[in-house]
Amino acid sequence: GPRGGRPARTRVDEANANAASELLLGEGGLQEEAYILMQLPCVLPELLDPLEEAEPREGDGAGGVARLPDGLLGKLRIHRSGKVRMELGGLPFCVDPGSATFFQQDLACVCPLAGEAVDLGPIHKRMVLTPDVDAMLEGRRRRRGGPRSTRRPGAELRGR
Repeated sequence: GPRGGRPARTRVDEANANAASELLLGEGGLQEEAYILMQLPCVLPELLDPLEEAEPREGDGAGGVARLPDGLLGKLRIHRSGKVRMELGGLPFCVDPGSATFFQQDLACVCPLAGEAVDLGPIHKRMVLTPDVDAMLEGRRRRRGGPRSTRRPGAELRGR
């Protein structure tokens, strides 16, 4: 076995990672009683909210989540294939399982005006959100009236 309590190395097939199995219960329902940490890129593309105009806040800088309005941020879409996508501010993101940790991590609510912090409970799963560049480019082509891509959804971009 591994020495020092280290986990065994495993190979992850990213093309076939099934994020839905991490989010769903055996009977297909969402795990509503469990907190899931959604890790976003530190800089986001310009996000759109078709229902509400977000006022830029002073000193926020470029591309942070803090500039989004409070309330509904997006929609989580779970496909039959097991792939998970999230639409945030009108832009598509791929959702992949995050790495497992070997320590306790809790979610807390900090209330600065009341001078208190409340422990809400442990984080059970971690998900990593990355911009779905293929879908963004396809949407841009559609808006410009150009030809649609003939690539399969989810196909990888390869360099020469």
